[in-house]
Amino acid sequence: MMDYHINQSMYSRWERTATNDLYVEPLDENSPLSGDISAFEASVSEGAVKDTVKNLGLALRFGAGCFPMRDTAYKSLLDRARIGGAALLKLKRRELADTLNLCLPLYKGRAT
Repeated sequence: MMDYHINQSMYSRWERTATNDLYVEPLDENSPLSGDISAFEASVSEGAVKDTVKNLGLALRFGAGCFPMRDTAYKSLLDRARIGGAALLKLKRRELADTLNLCLPLYKGRAT
């Protein structure tokens, strides 16, 4: 377990960006992103994209990069967008992405 955490620390990258500069895209089997690994940041593996397609189904775009979103990032994003609730995950991924994209520009803070 220690090796895992050491590896995560060595290869993790943290960036600060304005919350209203974040853009959420659907990453499900029907989205163009799911078949285009070149659309993602170079450090993103094909396995990470496939896992996200099977699970949360969202990608986060900021700057020039696109990243598959995992559960921890999703929970933080909901906090930034100031929305929540179990019903959100019942939405289709396009609807959820649109909802988040409507709410994120309202928040003036910065995200890490």
